[in-house]
Amino acid sequence: MEEMKPHYAKAHADFMQQQGNKTEDEQRAGMIKWIADNHARFDTA
Repeated sequence: MEEMKPHYAKAHADFMQQQGNKTEDEQRAGMIKWIADNHARFDTA
């Protein structure tokens, strides 16, 4: 996961900036949902 941080910081800067304005618990919940949504999208493709 750490290796992906530079990619996400560049390609998903808006998401990463939004995460910085949230509490740690809100960040964790948002990241879990975001990952689950992406898994579902890729699994259906």
